Amino acid sequence: IRLINLFELVTGARVKDCFVYEDRTLFIIRNGDIGKVVANKGLKIKKLERMIKKKVKVVEYSTDVIDFLKSYISPIKGVCIILTDSIVEIKAVDSRDRWILIGRDRKNLDNLTNIVKKYFDVVDIKVT
Repeated sequence: IRLINLFELVTGARVKDCFVYEDRTLFIIRNGDIGKVVANKGLKIKKLERMIKKKVKVVEYSTDVIDFLKSYISPIKGVCIILTDSIVEIKAVDSRDRWILIGRDRKNLDNLTNIVKKYFDVVDIKVT
């Protein structure tokens, strides 16, 4: 709750949820608030990172799973996201992007899957 309050105070954006990991903190913010966060070349995020001594990732919430995933995987471009029978398939053009999405020991993909399952009726996420 302290992190959420601090984030809202520093950025002015409203937080929907917060996830704390070993190496970073993920904030899911309400739809339309991303402009408040990235204004002034991201100075507010940099200030927050210095305050909490962790990297910060910000994702804009959307009621559409594909739009939510596009926000989550940003700044990776050139991916195709397909939703079929509650299974999301993310097709990455570059093998480097694919490895970033999956992460060491599937850590990034498992985190993404858990977050998406919390908000949407999705069974699994596959990266190809």
